[in-house]
Amino acid sequence: MKASASLPLLFVLFAGCTDASKAPTGLAQPDVPAFVKEENPPPPPVDVAVVVCTSGCAVFDGTYMSNGDALALTTAVAAAQGDGTCVYPGHASLKIDKQLEPVVVAAATSSNAQIKCRDQRASGNGTIEIGAVAVDLDNVLVFNNPPDCTAQCGNFTATDDDGGVVNGFIFEREYYEEVCENSEGGPYVCIPEGRPEGPPIG
Repeated sequence: MKASASLPLLFVLFAGCTDASKAPTGLAQPDVPAFVKEENPPPPPVDVAVVVCTSGCAVFDGTYMSNGDALALTTAVAAAQGDGTCVYPGHASLKIDKQLEPVVVAAATSSNAQIKCRDQRASGNGTIEIGAVAVDLDNVLVFNNPPDCTAQCGNFTATDDDGGVVNGFIFEREYYEEVCENSEGGPYVCIPEGRPEGPPIG
């Protein structure tokens, strides 16, 4: 009789020692890495026009995405030193595709042409060819990767195969078509450095 009377007590003790972190089904809840909890989720990609200028300029179709932290910009600029840096912390990517119409200057991109940011370090893949100049996206100097993309969405500098500096400007696609393409001065009015020497934008 004493043995049978102790069974309810043993059951209560066992139930009290079960792991409270487990779900009602008895399965443990998966741990969520800290970086997943804290990092801003990436926004959806934005269709952009990418103006790349050497001696002349060509315009390419592209997609841009950034979850950069605008509030951390001051600290980021101080930390971003040397070649291959990004202005904003966080992740960003720029995919550069085919040349947009109208085509004025011969230009092409490799299928893997893109620039990425992670931990304020810029990296790239592929090439862009404008006329006789080849731009190596492995050699990104600076990538300005703001989280907002409503007009100009940032810019980048890279080097060509002769070591010259090449500038790229990223515009939200509808803004480029409505403001830059249809302006009296043509697309060059949207480029901060103004019109470079050489053929017109294609």
